[in-house]
Amino acid sequence: MDIRLPRKLVVEGKEDCIIKYLSARPAIPIGTGEVSLALIEADECFLTVLSREVLRRRAVYGLEAIREKLLQEEKGLKEKSDRVSRLLITSRDGSSRFYRQVANLIEHFAPRLMGLMVDVDASTLGTICGRKEGRPVKAILVTRKEGVADVLSSLVVLNSKKEVIP
Repeated sequence: MDIRLPRKLVVEGKEDCIIKYLSARPAIPIGTGEVSLALIEADECFLTVLSREVLRRRAVYGLEAIREKLLQEEKGLKEKSDRVSRLLITSRDGSSRFYRQVANLIEHFAPRLMGLMVDVDASTLGTICGRKEGRPVKAILVTRKEGVADVLSSLVVLNSKKEVIP
């Protein structure tokens, strides 16, 4: 996996562990098959951190709103970074058309944008976003690099020997 995660993870010594963890996860091909998303388990720690980002209003949900946010941010960039600073999280129950659109976003905004697929349905993501029961959300964009680092950190716990404990 050739990706550079936020600098906060490098400083904390977690970048290699997170990359190793994501590389070991099943990769689900989306779109035309050139883009794949790591399928991750939605444990309590991950869902809590993601929910916190939503409550802090550092996340956007809905594919059209996500596209608009990324385009708006791109206009203001003087130079593109080669590090991940935005995280697109999808549910596992989207249509093939939905995943083609996700793949197009990831290809267009790479390397700034990274995608993950969480092993939950859209209703669960909707609940995380504070939507009423049964109101689905298929995609969430974490919009701050600090939040991206926190969400990715929640995927792994390091023991005293700096080994990954999924």
